[in-house]
Amino acid sequence: MINELKELLAVPSVTGTEGLLVDYLVALLAKKGVAVDVDAMGNIMVTKGTCTPSEYYPCLVAHTDTVHSIDGAIEIREVMRENYMGERKLALTGFKPGTDEPRGCGGDDKSGVYICLSIMDQLDSVKVFFPVMEETGCHGSQAAPAEWFNDVGYFIQFDSPHG
Repeated sequence: MINELKELLAVPSVTGTEGLLVDYLVALLAKKGVAVDVDAMGNIMVTKGTCTPSEYYPCLVAHTDTVHSIDGAIEIREVMRENYMGERKLALTGFKPGTDEPRGCGGDDKSGVYICLSIMDQLDSVKVFFPVMEETGCHGSQAAPAEWFNDVGYFIQFDSPHG
């Protein structure tokens, strides 16, 4: 499981240039056999299972873009770091490959993407929405086709635990 998260974190996805991550996720979701739609903006909309007209889907949400300016590949390593509560814990951290030069890996919000994928695998019926360009004003969410959400009963969004 940790290797799947490392692989996801290693895909660059700076706001406005999420294409590599969108392609990665579409290929991964195709292997899972779920229905996938990608709109013109790059938002990914996943439907797993079916609902009757009187039922509603839960919808899991995590954005695909990150704030880290990334020049090239990202190597993900396990390192001990202090978290926001001052506790030293094992953390996945991005580096420039072959060096000790830190690189952001976009844990906000690729960790949320990973959580959505993990929960989706455990449910029979669910919708998952992965919007693009959220870090700069929720552009992906605003452009998403509203009718896709007509049969959604509630949303659960996974994002950074603090501001």
